[in-house]
Amino acid sequence: MASEEESVSLSQILQVVKKQGETFERYQQEYANMLDELKREVVSNSQLKKFKSDAAVKWRFEGNRLQYSFNEELLDLVNQIDWALKYGKAEYATELLSDLSSKIERRNKLIRIADTSDGGWETVRQYENNPLADDSEDESRINRAESRALKKKKAADVAKQKQKQSSGRMDRSRDSYLFRGQRYTAPYPTSFGWPRSTPNLRKGNYGCCFSCGSPHHWRSECPIQDPPRYRASATASSASAAKGKAD
Repeated sequence: MASEEESVSLSQILQVVKKQGETFERYQQEYANMLDELKREVVSNSQLKKFKSDAAVKWRFEGNRLQYSFNEELLDLVNQIDWALKYGKAEYATELLSDLSSKIERRNKLIRIADTSDGGWETVRQYENNPLADDSEDESRINRAESRALKKKKAADVAKQKQKQSSGRMDRSRDSYLFRGQRYTAPYPTSFGWPRSTPNLRKGNYGCCFSCGSPHHWRSECPIQDPPRYRASATASSASAAKGKAD
């Protein structure tokens, strides 16, 4: 009889323990779900805050914008850690501290890459835009990023130099006309920065008539200063007068 009572009591105890275990697992799952929901809410608020900040500020220099954005990320993490510690979320605070440490280490690495590369921060942008799956090839990845950055920088310098030379030619042409006391007429632009020929312009004539300022003829052919028919008549009269004197 006693053994039966002991068996019943043990069975009841096991059932109670099982129920308590199930209850604990349920509470644990609910807690994990609540923590995940909290993380998503915090991240959403941080992203919304960052979006509003980026939209409101107009940055003059890209480097300043990147540094400000990075500082904002760190500040958000610090605020989340403070909240987690205040409400006893030690596990969540530990995860945030690990994330904070990883961000700072990566930022320091990018600063070193920019400082040691001739391409500067352009190398960093190329490095981040072309990630590799294998981190063991990180040095090769940096070298390739630097090569792309230098090519891009060289192309930008060449384009800037061409634009500067084209602008210099235009300025010299304008100054030349102003020095002669003539009205300046801008040449027809082309993709190469030289005047485009037109049907009304003489071949090789990129100047203007010194008499009337027209780009369509030379001064010797100007109809305003010396019309061709009057010039021909004057020449014939002079020839006749000279012949009469000779007779």
